[in-house]
Amino acid sequence: MGGLVHASSKTGPATRLTPFSSRITLIDMLTSSLSTSHAPQRLAVVDDHGIIRGVFLTLIEDTPDLIMSWMAPSLNEARASLSKDRPDFLVCDVWLPDGNGFDFVREALTLAPDLPVLMVSAHNDKTYPEQARAAGARGFISKAASLEQLLEAISTIQQGGQWFSGSSAGRGATAHGLEDEVLYQRTA
Repeated sequence: MGGLVHASSKTGPATRLTPFSSRITLIDMLTSSLSTSHAPQRLAVVDDHGIIRGVFLTLIEDTPDLIMSWMAPSLNEARASLSKDRPDFLVCDVWLPDGNGFDFVREALTLAPDLPVLMVSAHNDKTYPEQARAAGARGFISKAASLEQLLEAISTIQQGGQWFSGSSAGRGATAHGLEDEVLYQRTA
């Protein structure tokens, strides 16, 4: 994959920049608290959008405390992967071509009751955070959230807390009228 080339000085070597390289310092700061254990957390992602899976791959590459367990673009593939390999953390889209993520989260938690789950969606439905909580997820975040918010959500959930943010239809505002407001965040 190509990238932008930035010359650091007239005599110094050129540096290849990735689309996310400008955030590496911020990622380093935010991820320093992602995991209190020395073993990396194995992340699984269920999302039918290749771009979103790519964002998580980039996040994993830039975050030493996370490694990719598996990725699935459908619920059928996710079920097969989960039966073979239990991750430490699951990210699941709300809607997939072969069903809804809320039902899959219930299934996954039947197999692994302590599995931390963060649900994501690009749809602006203010009921999704509550539906995610009711399914057993420990968090919900919009795909429109910033990378910083995503990292904060993962970190909060890994540390035993919950992270539920949402937005209502209209302008991407939450039910309380503030963009990307956290509706519910609690640490254990």
